[in-house]
Amino acid sequence: MTNILIGIGGTGAKVVEAALGLFTAGLGPQTVHVGVIDQDRANGNVNRTLARLKSLRRFQRVWGGRSSSSIDWSGDRSAPNRVGLGSVTVEELFGDRALWCPEGDDLSLTNIIGQDLSPQQRDLFDLLFMPGEQEQDLQLGEGFRGRAHVGAAALIAAMLEDENELVDRLRDLMQTADRTPVRIFLVGSAFGGTGAAGFPTLARELHRIRTDPEFTNKGMVSIGGALMLPYFGFARPDKDGEPVVTTDELLPKAQLALEYYGRLFETERTFDKFYVMGWDPFFNLGYHQPGNFEQRNPPLLPELFAATAAVEFLSQDFDQQDRQDVPVMLSARTDSGVRWSDFPLAGIADKLGQLIRFSAYWLYFAEQLLNKTSLFGGGNWTQPLRGKMKPVDHQEELESLRAVAYEVLSWAAATQATTKERWSPGPWDTGGFLDRTHESAPTDPVALATNVAAPEPAFDQLIRADNGEPYDHGAAAVYESLVSHGEELARGNNSGYGRVVAATYRATSLHDERAR
Repeated sequence: MTNILIGIGGTGAKVVEAALGLFTAGLGPQTVHVGVIDQDRANGNVNRTLARLKSLRRFQRVWGGRSSSSIDWSGDRSAPNRVGLGSVTVEELFGDRALWCPEGDDLSLTNIIGQDLSPQQRDLFDLLFMPGEQEQDLQLGEGFRGRAHVGAAALIAAMLEDENELVDRLRDLMQTADRTPVRIFLVGSAFGGTGAAGFPTLARELHRIRTDPEFTNKGMVSIGGALMLPYFGFARPDKDGEPVVTTDELLPKAQLALEYYGRLFETERTFDKFYVMGWDPFFNLGYHQPGNFEQRNPPLLPELFAATAAVEFLSQDFDQQDRQDVPVMLSARTDSGVRWSDFPLAGIADKLGQLIRFSAYWLYFAEQLLNKTSLFGGGNWTQPLRGKMKPVDHQEELESLRAVAYEVLSWAAATQATTKERWSPGPWDTGGFLDRTHESAPTDPVALATNVAAPEPAFDQLIRADNGEPYDHGAAAVYESLVSHGEELARGNNSGYGRVVAATYRATSLHDERAR
C-alpha cells in the first residue's frame, strides 16, 4: 500500500502540519509519503511544516532500532506491544526533501510563457493576464498572491516540461510493480493563489496518468481531496494597490472555485472522495504579509478538522467501480464551543489526547528524572527501566524526542489560543503550561513556560471530556502507575530509554493502560 499526502500552498501546508500531529499520535496508515507544493520557498507556513516533518522523521530514525535506546514499532497496527507514539512512518516525497517549487524565484509569466509569441498569441496573452507587475511581470518568488489563474498557467507550464520532478515522482509511486493500492490525498485552498491553482491542476494530471491506456496499475489508484473554503481573514495591506489578495476578495474567489468544481465533477471523475471545509465567522489573524518568512500564520482549528479528512481517506479501502457522482463529505455544526465528538474521526480523543498528555508529562515531569540516580531508586521510576544508561550518551535520541513533544504541545496551545472564546469548553486546556511573560503577537500568540510552579494541577486539567470535566487519570495516578507498574508499561521490544518512553506514553493514556 502506498499513501501520499500533498499540501498545496500555505494553507495546504498548515493542514499537513496538523496531519503530522495525528500521525505522531498513531492515527493513519502504516506509512505516508508527505509533500508540499509552494512557489514561495521562503513562506513561513511552509517552512514550519517542513521543519516539523523533518523533526518527526529524525525522531523515527534515531529511535527506530539503530541504537541501544529504541522504541518498538514492529508488527502490524493491532500488535499489543506496539507503541502508538510516532507509529505512522512518514517519508519525504522526494526522499531527502518534501518541497517542490514549480518555477524559479526570479521568474514571471513573461519569462515562462510570454516569450517569442506571435502577434495573435501576444494579443491572447494580454487579454488573459494584466500587463506589468499586476500579473504578467509579477515576480513569483513569493507565490501567486491570490491570483489562481496566474498560478494555474505557471503550474501547467511546469508540468508540461519533459522532465518534471513532481509528476515523474508521483508517476513512479503510482506505477507499482505488484499492483498494490495507491491512495493520494491533496489539500489546498479555494481562495489563495498556489493552492487554488495547484489543487485542481495536479488532481487532473494525476487522473490523466491513472486513466492512460498504458498505465499498468489501472483501477488501483484512489485520489481524494480537501478543499479549504475561506476560514480566516487578515488586516489590509500597508499600501493600497499591492498585488495581494484581501479579505473581502476571499468569498467571491471561493464562489468561482466552487462553480469550477461543480463543472469539473459533471465532466470527469477526478476525485474518488472530496471534502469541503470552511468556517464562519472567520478567524482574524490581525496582520497581513504577502509571503516569505513573515507569512507564518498560527495554527487554526479548521486545519485540524481538515487533517482528520486526510487520515480518514488514507486509512480506508476504496471500491474502484464506476460511480456517477463523486462522494462529497460535508461537516457542519451550530452550537458554540468545541468538543472531541465534533471531530469526524474515530479514536481522535484517545490518541491525540494521549499524545498531548504525554508531551506535557515528558517535558515537565519525566525529563527531570533522567539525570537523577539513587542507590535504591526510590521514587525515580525511570532508573530501573533505563538501567545504568546516562543521558549524555543518548543526546540525539532525547533531543529528538524533546523536539517532537515541544512541537506537539506548542501546536496545541496555539490552536487553543487562536480559537479564543469559541474554544470553550474545549478538548484540551494548555493554560497551566504557558509562559505568562510572553508578549503575544499575531504570529506567536503563546509560548510554553520553561518551568511550571504547579505542574500537577496543570496536567490534571490538560485534557477534557466532552462534558467539560477533566479525565480522572491525573498526574498522581500516572506517577503511581509508573512507580508500581513501570516494567509492565514498558512491555515489548523497547530498549534503554525507549523503555522509559514506552512506559510514560502508556501511563499518560486517558485511561488506565495496564489492562491493554
